[in-house]
Amino acid sequence: MALVVGELVARLLLSFPQVTGHLMGLGRHWHILDTVVRYGAIREFNPEAWNYSRPTQPDPRWGWNNRPGTFQLDGEPVWVNSEHLRALREYSLDKPPGKQRLEIFGDSFIFGVEGNVPDDKIAASRLASELPNTEVMNFGVPGYGLDQMLLRFEQDGARYHPDIVVIPVLTLLLERCFEDFGAWFKPYFRLEGGRLALYGVPVPGLEEVYHQYLWRPRLLDVFQFWDQRIGNQPSDLTAHILARFIGSIRRSGGRALVVLAPFYKEYSSDSKARQVFQSVCASEEAECIDAMPAFNRADALGLLRSTGFHWNSAGNQVFVDEIVEYLKAHPTAEDAASR
Repeated sequence: MALVVGELVARLLLSFPQVTGHLMGLGRHWHILDTVVRYGAIREFNPEAWNYSRPTQPDPRWGWNNRPGTFQLDGEPVWVNSEHLRALREYSLDKPPGKQRLEIFGDSFIFGVEGNVPDDKIAASRLASELPNTEVMNFGVPGYGLDQMLLRFEQDGARYHPDIVVIPVLTLLLERCFEDFGAWFKPYFRLEGGRLALYGVPVPGLEEVYHQYLWRPRLLDVFQFWDQRIGNQPSDLTAHILARFIGSIRRSGGRALVVLAPFYKEYSSDSKARQVFQSVCASEEAECIDAMPAFNRADALGLLRSTGFHWNSAGNQVFVDEIVEYLKAHPTAEDAASR
């Protein structure tokens, strides 16, 4: 009887997002539980709001992706086209005549979610306005890790035959490679015999996980206090992912451009991503830009104050300036011939 009563009480309490939201800090299991409970609370009338009303939707290949449509995000309008890119227009697989195509990958920093940064001030928009004869495609998706960026390029981005692909390297993008759950379940890599092995695909759907949750005893959740992760992985996992990313771009005929950059309040400290950045840039003989000094200078001038976690307009401009200056100093053979 005690178990039955305990189960009923736990089932009642853990059906409210107000309760599970306070337990998310206990670890991965509770993060998953809170996400499923929130989905269950709104699934009948607004299933697209599963991710706290952010403009994303589950995706069996990469965990989640941008949801096509027009949204208000922190007071700013956001447009996502049918290809799940933040853009006001559609893109064909063939490049426009006389233009080069640049793809930029990343998470919310590249997608652009800071409330005081309008659409024309995010990095992709500024690159498009400052690089002549260049079409820029924004592949940023909030919450992505470097592993998801790699998979999306190989399965989607490569189809557009880019001339240049920008890979931002931020600490957050590397840390997420050691997780199998973010905004939702996600694919992840493990190192096996020095090679990358992919796990977690196809990613389970919302309804599949929700029905598992309905039949799972809630008392098991109550006693699930420890943080279950995908297991310890060697620290050079992210270096292998970055190296594969560079190789995939090269095999597609594109030019990989790796940019070390900070997240908010990391400007004046040494980035945790620097070791990976330096080792892969050396081993792959890659084209690499260390944007940290420029961010540090801007921070010292007080330009990078932000209302949130992400780059403000000045931070986006610093990131873009470093890329534009590098490309001017290192033009492609076609660019040099046209000058």
